[in-house]
Amino acid sequence: MSADLPELVVRSAVLSDRVAARRQAVGLCVADGAVHAVSVDGSTRPLTGPVRSMAWAPWATLPAGLGVVTAAGAVVATDPDGVHVFPIDPWWMEPSPAARPAAAVSSSGFADLAERLGITIASDPDAVLGLRRLETAAVHVPRSDAAEDRSRPRTFVVMLLLATTLIGAPLALVVLGRGWTEGLTLLGWLCVAASALALANLLIGVQGRRRAPWRTADRLLRPAAGPRWFRDHARVGVRGGLLWIDDGRGQTTLLATPTATASVSAVVRARTVGGKRPRIVLVDGVDVVRAELPLGLWPADELDDLLLDRSIVRDPSSERRSSTHVRFDTHHAAQLPGASLVTRTALGVVPLVPLLLATVLQLMVSVFARIGGALPQSVALAIAFASVSVVLVVVGTELGSRLPAPDGTPAGFRPTRTFASVVGWSALFVGLAALLVAVDDAGTAAYALTLAVASVPFQWCLYRYRALRADRGVLGLPTWLRTGCPS
Repeated sequence: MSADLPELVVRSAVLSDRVAARRQAVGLCVADGAVHAVSVDGSTRPLTGPVRSMAWAPWATLPAGLGVVTAAGAVVATDPDGVHVFPIDPWWMEPSPAARPAAAVSSSGFADLAERLGITIASDPDAVLGLRRLETAAVHVPRSDAAEDRSRPRTFVVMLLLATTLIGAPLALVVLGRGWTEGLTLLGWLCVAASALALANLLIGVQGRRRAPWRTADRLLRPAAGPRWFRDHARVGVRGGLLWIDDGRGQTTLLATPTATASVSAVVRARTVGGKRPRIVLVDGVDVVRAELPLGLWPADELDDLLLDRSIVRDPSSERRSSTHVRFDTHHAAQLPGASLVTRTALGVVPLVPLLLATVLQLMVSVFARIGGALPQSVALAIAFASVSVVLVVVGTELGSRLPAPDGTPAGFRPTRTFASVVGWSALFVGLAALLVAVDDAGTAAYALTLAVASVPFQWCLYRYRALRADRGVLGLPTWLRTGCPS
């Protein structure tokens, strides 16, 4: 992260610490009458030409191919070259709270952006008339999909080569090389090469999940309580006039303060929410709650001192509003790492599902390498199992690390119906494997044993999903089994 950033008029809702997201935009600034995106290294790139007009557009008027846009809508800018759409959510808060359009435009900083351009954001429906039928509008979001855009065609080519090796090559050998014994050996090593290519593609795809945490800050405040991962990685950083709030899972929220800008998008007040779990809420100039910091986790005195240093007024009046989406506790964005395995998320990493499908094909090709002899098959299988190991490590890391701690660990062993289900499925697959071994089908028996082992973490994943949906803590797999699989 560059130590010197241009003044950010609009800030990204979320920054990811993953390597794949290093091209993401930190925010937007204005230069020469145009809107520029600011990268994490401090460099800027123009998104528009000289802006002629800006208007707020509700989601119903936006182009159909834009994707999901909430009630916050989008800001539409026109320049001599065309139309530019800025969905408000990713430049404000995701998901955005219920707010009037004028409040969303002001709180996100787009009103200040328009003011610096010397124009006013229109809210007249006629200003965006016909936008839904426009197919050439450029859509600008902070997240960079460059890693996935490169991975998708590469994985498709790898899967095509694997399928060709599995189906096309044997057919060609039958038609053109009947009786050609050397061709079988060549085909076996071709399977080895295809398997190695699949492993290389997998490693390229998952390396972007490595973390590269932000380390630039004038001042850091760490939690005083919580699980060890939260105390080690979560922090509130101060640099210049910005607050950098890291949730400990690699997501950072940027908030402007009065020392950085006089815009109403800056956080200007801090209030206290009472009750059993008191917390400090940070409120901007539009009276929108931008962040919550539970006092059971963050040190109150040091937090007050840090906010005062940034000219944020400590408002003694109480606050009743609350939102889990902006509450920086151990549950914040807990489902995001798991969701990143199957779909695009704010983390900016490549989803694992396409790579997993390629790994399945790789296993089939590696088994088929037997046609070339024992040596090609051994090499191909070793490469394939390396791919399987990489997949398991990635899945285990994303699902099993930095989990919200439960309020208390169950005492002793108390088996539940879930425990009976775990034991039942495992026993079923083990019994099936024993039966298959008895009829001399060791290969299928190995698959049955694999399912017996996999059924345990699968049941734990279901428990993890239910617990996170209910905002409960999650026991690690060993503890969950040792205590009888509580639900």
